[in-house]
Amino acid sequence: MLDNMSPGDIAKVYEELVRRGLRGRVVLGASGRINEDNVMEYARYVDVVSIGALTHGYKSINMSMDLIRRISNTILLFCYHAFQRLFSKNTYSNPEKAQGRNFTVPKYVIL
Repeated sequence: MLDNMSPGDIAKVYEELVRRGLRGRVVLGASGRINEDNVMEYARYVDVVSIGALTHGYKSINMSMDLIRRISNTILLFCYHAFQRLFSKNTYSNPEKAQGRNFTVPKYVIL
């Protein structure tokens, strides 16, 4: 990430990477002081352009807790089913079928 650099300075970094044969091995990004008027000057030399001005002056909403809760539940459900598949051949929830084995598939996952 090339932050708060002029298009000329970014061009120098770009040219040095090309000279060393490294340009194809890195992703270049530019941010800071970039707006709708000068974005094309930066875009010539980088793969990613970050324009903070697009979000300035807008009110944000907090959705983080809802997203975290949904992701956590999805991960827990995935882990539960993966655990069931992993141990299903040697795991029995019915004591009559257990034939001396003490393994059971958990019925609930508690955080």
